[in-house]
Amino acid sequence: MKEAPFSHANFFSSHASQVRSYCRRVPALLKSAKGAMIWDVAGVEYVDLLAGCCPLYHGHNHPHLR
Repeated sequence: MKEAPFSHANFFSSHASQVRSYCRRVPALLKSAKGAMIWDVAGVEYVDLLAGCCPLYHGHNHPHLR
């Protein structure tokens, strides 16, 4: 059997997800979230670009997951 021209370690490291779950700081006090949107205590709306794994796939506060 002929060996593949790449190693499994190289394949997985080169195709690994670049999604990072958590940031080091959040410069706002967050009050609520729904879908991809979050709101701070002043009512300012943000797109959640720092979502963790579950919100990344399902969104915040999805009705079927409550």
